[in-house]
Amino acid sequence: MLIELTRVDKSKIYINFYQIEMVEQKVNTVIRMMNEVMYIVLETPEEINQKIKEKMKEFVDFLLEEKDGREKV
Repeated sequence: MLIELTRVDKSKIYINFYQIEMVEQKVNTVIRMMNEVMYIVLETPEEINQKIKEKMKEFVDFLLEEKDGREKV
């Protein structure tokens, strides 16, 4: 599952949040992935956490819709 984040040059990147190992706040936010690749983004750790929560809720809602065979309101 991907979340959209913004690099310091304002370009958008999409990161698989299941692969995030660490998020650290410095001048900007540094994300270290499990494969040790690092990304510097403008979003705060709190904003990243909120994006992950929203994406997970979307997924759970989707699973519930599939199970029930109907859309949630």
